[in-house]
Amino acid sequence: LMAADSDVVSTQALNSAIAACGRSGRWELAVWLLASASRDGSRSFASADQVSFSSAISACERAGQWQWCLKLLRSLDENRLDADLTAYQSTAWACGRGGQWKEALDRLTLEADALAARVSTSSEDEASGLMALWSATVFACQANSAPVPSIPPVLASWAGRKERSVLDYV
Repeated sequence: LMAADSDVVSTQALNSAIAACGRSGRWELAVWLLASASRDGSRSFASADQVSFSSAISACERAGQWQWCLKLLRSLDENRLDADLTAYQSTAWACGRGGQWKEALDRLTLEADALAARVSTSSEDEASGLMALWSATVFACQANSAPVPSIPPVLASWAGRKERSVLDYV
C-alpha cells in the first residue's frame, strides 16, 4: 500500500484496498481503512477522496449495513466531498434491503432540495447522481410495499431538458 517514493499510502492504493475489502465481505476493515485515512495525524495515509468513501459505502451496502451507509454518506458532506452515483445508489439499496425505505426517501428529499437550491450551478453529474438516488429509492419503497415517491420537480425538469423520459432512469 505504500507509495514508491515515500512512506505514505497513496490514495489509489487506499481505494484499491477498500474496494477489495468490499468484494471480500470485510466491510468493517473497509470502514477502518477509510477512518484511518480521514483522521491519521502522522500522514502515513493519503487523504480519502470521493472514491474512498464510495468504495466503503459499497462495502457496507453489500453487507447490508444500511446504518453505516448513511453515516458514511453524511461523512462525505462533512469532508466537503460530493457523493457520486455509487454512494447514492448503494445507500438507497442498503436502506431498501434493510426495510428502511423512509431513510432512503428522507435522503432523496434532502438531496433534491439541495440540488433545486443551486439548479443554475449544478452539474449534469449531480443531477445524474440524484436521478440514480431517486431510482434506488423507488426500488427501496417497492421492496417494502411502501408508496413510491413522486419524482422531485428539479429532476423532472432536468430529465425534460435532456429530452429523456424519467423512466429511462428506473
